[in-house]
Amino acid sequence: MSDEDGGPLPDKIDKIFIIDHHFALNQIDLIENCDVLSNVVVIDSVLKHLNKINIQAFHGLRNVAELEDRQFYYFYNENCIETASEE
Repeated sequence: MSDEDGGPLPDKIDKIFIIDHHFALNQIDLIENCDVLSNVVVIDSVLKHLNKINIQAFHGLRNVAELEDRQFYYFYNENCIETASEE
């Protein structure tokens, strides 16, 4: 694989990504298969929503998050007053 300039892709992207449920649903193949994508924050409410609407995407995202070299992190909404959701 290479980028637009014809050079090789980097080993890791040096950014932090926070994904929502739309991205997780539409790009689950990219999330599962792109080793370059790392430093991803998955919000707990996104996982809960995926569990309700698409169990296959939920399991795919959860399996990738368990891989240590991919650097996926869970963020529990209860950790921050601005993101806490009432259930």
